[in-house]
Amino acid sequence: MPATCDELLSELRSARAELLEVLESIPEAERETPGACGAWTVKDVLVHLNHWEGEMVTLLYTLKRGAPITSILLDPKLDVDACNARWVEMAKDRPWERVWSDFLGVHTQLLRRTAEFRDDQLFQPGLHPRLGKTPLWRLIAVCAFEHEREHAAGLRAWKGSLKNVQSG
Repeated sequence: MPATCDELLSELRSARAELLEVLESIPEAERETPGACGAWTVKDVLVHLNHWEGEMVTLLYTLKRGAPITSILLDPKLDVDACNARWVEMAKDRPWERVWSDFLGVHTQLLRRTAEFRDDQLFQPGLHPRLGKTPLWRLIAVCAFEHEREHAAGLRAWKGSLKNVQSG
């Protein structure tokens, strides 16, 4: 568990490096093959990650500026599955190169926005009433580094199953 902003940023970078290692090992021909995560393709997984991390960037931006919160992350009625399905459907025709560019860009923004916060703002509860007792770093963990590690593991397993099918 990170305890400082620097440690949190290190965790974000480390999880991204793990995910990049897996992504870069997946042949280009397999990027849009269903089954990488349920019915999703690798591209769909990236779209999914891009949107959740984008929501985190939006939340960090608005919290830092004291602006009204527009991110869906704090919506108690949030239907996660419906959001995921909508985002993947919206990006069906988006080329891989654009999805990849978004993937790299949103992470850069996440690091930048996270670095704007002091340790006490990230790790002590009570930064904003809508966060309740949840410290901000926990939302970052769930939306970013824990989420990326979860999908890295899933993609690694899927890639392994492809090798078994191709060699069998």
